[in-house]
Amino acid sequence: MSNMAEGYLAHVRAIESGLNRYAFKTNSVTTFTDSTDAIKSFEDQWREESGRARLSGRTPLMLERDRILYSEELRSQSDRHHILFFGDARVARDYASHILRMSQVSRAICGRLGLNSDLAEAIALGAKVGGVPFIHVGKKAVDRWVRAKIKSLDTGTSQPVAGVAGRRRNDQLALLGRDGNSLPLPTWVDELEDPKLREDVKAFVPWAAGATDAAAYSSGQQSYWALSLRPFQLQARRPFVPQTMYGIWNHSLTAQRDTARFRHEVVLRADGTQLTITDSHLTHEAVVVRYADDVTWVVENLSEASKASSLANRPNETFNNLASELRSNDVPAELQTALSPVPDLGQIYTYFINDLVKCSQAALTDAGDAAPSETQPLVGLSETASRMLRSMKRFLGDRVFSEERIEYRNRTLEALTATVLDVFWDTRGKALHSYLVERAKLEGWTPDDLAASTALLGDPVHRVQASVDALSLMSDREVYRVLGLEAQ
Repeated sequence: MSNMAEGYLAHVRAIESGLNRYAFKTNSVTTFTDSTDAIKSFEDQWREESGRARLSGRTPLMLERDRILYSEELRSQSDRHHILFFGDARVARDYASHILRMSQVSRAICGRLGLNSDLAEAIALGAKVGGVPFIHVGKKAVDRWVRAKIKSLDTGTSQPVAGVAGRRRNDQLALLGRDGNSLPLPTWVDELEDPKLREDVKAFVPWAAGATDAAAYSSGQQSYWALSLRPFQLQARRPFVPQTMYGIWNHSLTAQRDTARFRHEVVLRADGTQLTITDSHLTHEAVVVRYADDVTWVVENLSEASKASSLANRPNETFNNLASELRSNDVPAELQTALSPVPDLGQIYTYFINDLVKCSQAALTDAGDAAPSETQPLVGLSETASRMLRSMKRFLGDRVFSEERIEYRNRTLEALTATVLDVFWDTRGKALHSYLVERAKLEGWTPDDLAASTALLGDPVHRVQASVDALSLMSDREVYRVLGLEAQ
């Protein structure tokens, strides 16, 4: 390695010198997701004056964080809205606020544990960029729609576009499991009777190899898909380190994880690019993000529910009800103080952050240099704090999200989500093609890019996923516009 290359690595090591021994560091990176040397591209840049100006004071993980922060996918989250009702009173907030607060909580925890805050922030910012309009309601609707549409292709009730030759698996893209296709498929894929359709689904739709319960859509899978590829052309983007992508795919604390090893591979046959993430890419920082996501979700929903109840002239009712419900569960004094008599959201955050730091610090210290694993993640809450978090989530489900007006709104949004996907798919790609022409103008695609994306629409399975890809880039208002429901 040249002196210049060593200079950049020395520069990065100096930046990361304050991290604990169990934190993820740049010198731990051996490959990008396409199996190329992760450091070489930075060595090459460092040799040039312009490259050194760009890289000075920045690690590769900082650059990844910035790529996500300035991405079009993250920008669209500012026009996704979460709405809570309390009777006729309503409170709305955009989803970007959740992402930013989740990111800040992740950084705060990592800072106190001596972990790599830049990696945690990259994962936190990227975890939701594949989300769809209407957030959780949209997520459920998309999963059902994909399964139903693929099933209709299996039974022959949907037909490919006449006269348009779609690109098939051997020409463009294949997803492979360990030892070929030896890992089990998700149930919804494995149940398909047409073997060719099964291969096409594996080629065009993100799925978790080895996870039989994998959904047909999740924000983590879609985020990985959008950031790793140019999904409408099925071309590789400049790759991320696999630790970032694994954290994004598996960012949910509540997801069920198989005991079998996780492996997901994408091979782009056009240029041989291979993207691979496995459970060996799990980091302590990724586990921190999972807890930050859950805690932020709970506290922010409690906050919005409390605001809605105040607008309905019943101030503090949400927190009073929560405190009453938790009282029988031996609530720790710090949390009880945060809930009443005057609710303090900051104190609730502080309770969970302090508990996570205390428990994780002890576990990480005892484990020494042991790598994290899904069965022994080391980072985590105490049993008491875990029970409090579960109780709060249960309270939100039973007492807040069961509000009648929310149920009515959810039914409407589920129908809107499925309808806009139908518009993209059932018009034989015409509406989707129009959308891609618009994206081409906004993103500066070449004529070849647009031609490639248009040709791929001829494959009905790709068109299923492309419809989801388009939806994941849309704001709430754009859904209304596509359906002709916007205000005049």
